[in-house]
Parts: sequence; C-alpha cells; structure tokens
Amino acid sequence: PDRLSGRARRFEAGSDRIACLQSPLMIDNVAASWLARLFAIEYDTLFRGILPTLARWGAPIPLGGTSNHFITKVLRDTHGWDAYNVTEDCDLGVRLCRGGHTVRMLETTTWEEACGSFPFWIRQRTRWQKGYIQTWLVHMRRPLTLVRELGWMNFMHFQLLVGGVIFSSLINPIFWAM
Repeated sequence: PDRLSGRARRFEAGSDRIACLQSPLMIDNVAASWLARLFAIEYDTLFRGILPTLARWGAPIPLGGTSNHFITKVLRDTHGWDAYNVTEDCDLGVRLCRGGHTVRMLETTTWEEACGSFPFWIRQRTRWQKGYIQTWLVHMRRPLTLVRELGWMNFMHFQLLVGGVIFSSLINPIFWAM
C-alpha cells in the first residue's frame, strides 16, 4: 500500500542525479516450461546481478520495460521514450546516463510471465535484437560525443552491454556449427 510513497521517499533521500528507480523483474511461471526456466535464469542474472552492479558504478542501464519510476522533469528533459525504438527502455537508460543521471535498483520484485512457446520466444528475441541494434547505432552516430558524455569507462560498459548482445548473437551460429 505504501509502494509509491516509498519510492518518493527514496528519490528525496537520494542524490539529485537519480532519475529512475527500477524494480527487478522476475519470472513467475518458472514451472511452465524449460523456456520459462531459462527466462528465469536470465532475468535473475540480469536484474539481481548485472544491473545492480552497473547501477553502483553509475553506468548506463538498459531499463526493463516495467516497474520504472522516474523524476518527471528528467524524463521530459531527456525526451521520454523513443516511439520508433522497439527497445525504448534500453535507449532511455543510455540517454539518462548521457545526461549525467543515474538509475538505482529497488529491492521489491515485479513478477512477469515468461513466454512458453518457441515461436513467441523467437519473435520477442528478434524484436529485442532489432532494438539493441537500433539503440547501438543511434548512440554510436557520434562516438566521440558519446565518449565525452559517458566517459571512457561507461562508453566501454555500453559497448559490452548493448554491443555485446549484438556481437554474441552474430557469433553464436559459428559456435553452434563448431
């Protein structure tokens, strides 16, 4: 019952740089299929391991699509979500960091249902890949500006996190063939 007021207190108690609070996303239908179990492992690794670490470092965070709480003025100043990007949450996380803002992870969990069928999983992953490629290309249009705005370390975090997803998908068929 006090979730929103608790978020407001967290913003008030935090740094002026905090622009977003992100709850971890977890899978609630783990027993439904092996695909749901893989989703659960992936989400647990991302939202309980990787993203909290990146948040502590002040690195760009590819936001999850749900359970984000924003400072409205910052959201408006960064032009909100890109309506043309299919991973607009990832893009927004990078733009927040480029603007000198940070994301903090929350302790409370938001439960989501993983897709249970392979065709649906393929469509979802294809959309995510398209969005990550788009996000990487948009932010890499002017790489020196990106380095200046993020700093070298966060530039490398962006390359590893967003570019790494693209790269790993491209080289996976080679490993499958081997």
